[in-house]
Amino acid sequence: MKTLIVSLSLFAVILAYVAFRPSDGTSPASPALTEQNAGSPETTSTARDGGRRQAATAADWAAVHAIAEEYAEEVASAVAQRDELKASEYYRPNWGSTDPNSEWAIKKNEVVGGVYRIEKTIRDLEREQWAKMSAYLSPYELRQYKLEYSQSAKDLRVETAWFEPSESEFLALFQDKWIKADFLDENFDGNIADMHMTTWRGREKIMKIKREATRERRSWASVQPEIDQLTADDEEVRLSQERRQLSRASGVMTVLSNARWREYQYGPDHQWERELDEKMFHAKELHRNGQITAEQVNQAIIDNIDAKLKYYDGEGLAE
Repeated sequence: MKTLIVSLSLFAVILAYVAFRPSDGTSPASPALTEQNAGSPETTSTARDGGRRQAATAADWAAVHAIAEEYAEEVASAVAQRDELKASEYYRPNWGSTDPNSEWAIKKNEVVGGVYRIEKTIRDLEREQWAKMSAYLSPYELRQYKLEYSQSAKDLRVETAWFEPSESEFLALFQDKWIKADFLDENFDGNIADMHMTTWRGREKIMKIKREATRERRSWASVQPEIDQLTADDEEVRLSQERRQLSRASGVMTVLSNARWREYQYGPDHQWERELDEKMFHAKELHRNGQITAEQVNQAIIDNIDAKLKYYDGEGLAE
């Protein structure tokens, strides 16, 4: 009888290993890695694997599978609650057109706030299970697992379906997503609306300085010391500047071309901003070619800034 139990236990471990093992036998396959990390990971590389000298064993993968199962029900329940709230009519964007004290606005804030809180819960659950899994997987193997099986990766695939990222772009966007998630959770407790409003106010202060410099035909470099001092003194400006540097820190902008990055940044909901910027870029190009005057290109920059300030102040876009 004992022999039968041991045999069945060993069989279960082998099944768990096979379920996660890719064709090279080292770790779960990840379509997001093949372009940037061609070939199999070097299982003897201490530089890549953070000191681990061997690939995860069948027992390691069985432990990882057990950790995933431990969190699966809680994550699935949180995702179901989040998606139910997102399907609500109150979740739709409604920039600057509603009395904040109206029944609609109050309900909308409840729904949106609920989504933010649940999404932070999901991220916290993922951080917990990844910390446990790191005892069994190398950093390379754990990254592969995240990209293939995590809820964050599943959400990112849905979010970027319109963008159709390549494998290396998806990996870069995933890394960028988590650097920004850490910033969001550490500074705003997961409240995206609070982050957007705070960092926008900080950006607005900088834009107004640049606008005045442009009006006076001074370079933006000439006002950089003023911006640096404001960044040191003003928390909103500091957070705004820090947030704008996150994508450079993540390395995503070295993987995506400038055109692809702008396409992703604007997204399907901010094409109006893209059109504004393209007008400004076109004016700068005409000026470089000597086709318009410095006054005209400066006015194009001022118009761009004013239109964005007006929109985010809740007045909507000018016709």
